[in-house]
Amino acid sequence: MQTTTREPRYSIIARQLASDIEQGKFSVGEMLPTESELTRDFGASRHTVRSAIKQLQTLGLVATRRGRGTEVVSSKPLQSKVGFSFDNLNDFLLIAELTKLTGIRKTHDRVSTSLAAATDWMKGERCLCVKAIRSSIADSENIAYIEIYLRGQYASIEKKIARKPIAISKLVEQEFSLQTKEVRQLIRPQAVSKEVAAKLKVEEGSPGLSVGRRYIADNDETYMYVISHQAGSNACIELRMRYDR
Repeated sequence: MQTTTREPRYSIIARQLASDIEQGKFSVGEMLPTESELTRDFGASRHTVRSAIKQLQTLGLVATRRGRGTEVVSSKPLQSKVGFSFDNLNDFLLIAELTKLTGIRKTHDRVSTSLAAATDWMKGERCLCVKAIRSSIADSENIAYIEIYLRGQYASIEKKIARKPIAISKLVEQEFSLQTKEVRQLIRPQAVSKEVAAKLKVEEGSPGLSVGRRYIADNDETYMYVISHQAGSNACIELRMRYDR
């Protein structure tokens, strides 16, 4: 049985405001409309608007100034400097909606020894491998070269990948009635390989990062494993910890 998971209203609003900021409708240093104005403009509740603003803060686009409102502090999201609230996976997944996959190559493979070690999968079982470049929708800057591995039973979403800016994990959730419980990240330094260097247009052997992300469903199954290769100015990860006040 297939179900459709509707995108949260606050996520839609955040995406629209992020697009407005990137396109220059709201310039750096300018204040966003007030909470009351946004509530009116989007026909949404104050709670929904506040959640949308929090996502923009997480992406590094705005900052709340006490007594003044919400100021635009950057025209681009954090992108490869992955910033997110540890208690809010939606903020992290929103980044996928502000980027795009290009140069996509899909193959049906068998789980290797190294992939089995990184997940709870059996060596030799089937999986779908998707390799692509993640780039900014705003300026097409290449952010990372990624390898996505989907467990075989979820490979049927293959044709839906990259049709629209949505996290692949969301596609799996919608098609198979799963709920992502957590994403575990393992960050390692690496010398950029010849393949990654060619994709990201950096020098082979230069410093970079390999970020392994293990997507775990509410049944404790790892259904997807992603390796993000970053290099050059994008070879950094920013994590933020804040009091929720």
